[in-house]
Amino acid sequence: MEIIGRAGTGVDNIDVEAATRRGIIVMNTPGGNTISAAEHTMALILSMCRNVPQANISIREGKWREKISGN
Repeated sequence: MEIIGRAGTGVDNIDVEAATRRGIIVMNTPGGNTISAAEHTMALILSMCRNVPQANISIREGKWREKISGN
């Protein structure tokens, strides 16, 4: 059994007719990654609130004991 799966909404970029003729199942997962996308968004917002990008730069420059302050 062969399957073409699309992570997202719609299958407009897949030739469903050709796949069906060949016995290939075509399916999608609308909303399948909604929770993961929301979690990632929240993590990025929190990292900005805690100055994580600035701390990363500081650590890479060898200043790991230096305090990172906000604006």
